Amino acid sequence: MDNYSEQKVLAMLEAGEVNQAIALLYKHELPKIIRYVQKNSGNEDDAFDVFQEAVLVLHQEVTKGNLDLKVGGFLYTVSRNVWLNTLKKRSKELLSDEVRDTEPSKVEFLSDMMEVEKKRVLDKVFSMLSEKCQKILHLTVYQSISMEDVAERMGYATANTAKTANYQCKQQLMKVVKDNKEALDFLLR
Repeated sequence: MDNYSEQKVLAMLEAGEVNQAIALLYKHELPKIIRYVQKNSGNEDDAFDVFQEAVLVLHQEVTKGNLDLKVGGFLYTVSRNVWLNTLKKRSKELLSDEVRDTEPSKVEFLSDMMEVEKKRVLDKVFSMLSEKCQKILHLTVYQSISMEDVAERMGYATANTAKTANYQCKQQLMKVVKDNKEALDFLLR
């Protein structure tokens, strides 16, 4: 029996007994990572790659003198993050391949449709603001008019008053967007 313990592995790594420590890690910690990766769209080879990277990170931490690690939890967390990054990269590559394979006219059409839909959602969110705020934000955001001109057009005494009203309108807009999470999610795509 190999008497596995996290402290033993850390001590072995610190003492330079890297191969023996890695053998213990592969025997005792790798099965958890294999299960995780397989449950999340991967296979055993993917799990080995991910685990190898996590073991390297663990070794670097021990080399830096960080010996108060929970080895199993550390390896699991690093492996999970590496695997999630791998999945993101793969999905971007797949999406990129799909776009590349799509006819240019279809891509342009889809892009145009997304822009039209985003404008529709923005208009809807904008319409939920008070008339005063719609007018102020239209002047400041779309027309880039100075606060002095906004004050004059809106009947405010000073540019500072217009600036305060502009800030309050932006806050109102943020609240409307936050209250309409679906709109926010769509706009951030």
